[in-house]
Amino acid sequence: MTKQKVLIVEDDDAIATMYKMKLELSKFDVKRAANGHEGIELIDSFHPDIVLLDLMMPVMSGVETLEHLKDNDQLNKDFKLLILSNMGDMDTAEKIKEFGVHDFIIKADSSPTQVVEKVQLLLKTK
Repeated sequence: MTKQKVLIVEDDDAIATMYKMKLELSKFDVKRAANGHEGIELIDSFHPDIVLLDLMMPVMSGVETLEHLKDNDQLNKDFKLLILSNMGDMDTAEKIKEFGVHDFIIKADSSPTQVVEKVQLLLKTK
């Protein structure tokens, strides 16, 4: 059986490493991008089943990444989209709804185990 692929788009090395390790222990094939630009390149080459996207990043933010994917008709075609951020204001939440995000997790309020469980639920791998 082929492992399901997870792409983590996160600029914080410690957070990205923590989620990557936890997801790999749960038998996912995981790649990481440090910003939206790298994330877009990996979406094209890695073909993830789900993308965990931070909103506040250098080079290209999560919202800019979503806009790029939408403009290039790449949004929600082949992968689920889980926003994983500490930015939880209502304006941002409303703005990202237009992109068909599958779920939104506040990093500070969620453990790595809860994130893995959400990924499993979204991909129906439990």
